[in-house]
Amino acid sequence: MPGTQPENGECTRCPIGSYKATISNTLCTACPGYTSTLMAGATLLQQCGEIHTSFVCTKMCPSVVDLRSRPSNDEYCCSS
Repeated sequence: MPGTQPENGECTRCPIGSYKATISNTLCTACPGYTSTLMAGATLLQQCGEIHTSFVCTKMCPSVVDLRSRPSNDEYCCSS
């Protein structure tokens, strides 16, 4: 089902910061660059939008990270 991915034998919604438009057993695709989705379960690339400092995302982050103090390797997309 679009907007979902397999996880532990179940279909779960694509996490915030990703999307999937197709019906397949593949994982959701991460939004490009400094974009993210507002909610889990996105089905279109167009649902990825620019991240603002008040936006909170949970994209595989060990903890919430403020965009203003983003690590130099730019691997996080979280903000408090």
